[in-house]
Amino acid sequence: LVLIALTGWLLYGANYHRGLGGFAYYTLGFLYPLFGGLAGLRSWHHWLALAILFFVLIHVYMIVWNAVQKRDGTIETMIVGFRREAVAAPGAAASGPSGRPAAPVPPVASPGGGQPVGPAR
Repeated sequence: LVLIALTGWLLYGANYHRGLGGFAYYTLGFLYPLFGGLAGLRSWHHWLALAILFFVLIHVYMIVWNAVQKRDGTIETMIVGFRREAVAAPGAAASGPSGRPAAPVPPVASPGGGQPVGPAR
C-alpha cells in the first residue's frame, strides 16, 4: 500500500508542480529513473493496483465460500459484532454441536464443602 501511494504521488508530482506535487517532483525526483521513467512508474502503479484488486477479490470469494460451506455465522458475526446462539424451543431437548443431546451439567459444590450451589429459591 505504501508503494502504490508513493507511485501515485510521484505521478501526481509529474503533472502538478505546486504544493505536494511540487514537493514530490523536486525532492523525490531521483526516484523517477529507479522506476524506469514516467512510463515505468505508471506501469508499476497499475500492476500494484491490480495486485490489490485481486487480493480483495480472492478474500471476498473465500469469505463467501466459507459462509456457504460451513454456515457457522462467521460473516454475520463480522458484520454485526456478536454471534447469535440458537434458542431451543420450549420443551425441546438441548443438543450439542454434534446434534446429540447435551450432557447434563453437574451442580457445583460450594467452597466450604456443603450443599451444591444452585439458583436462589
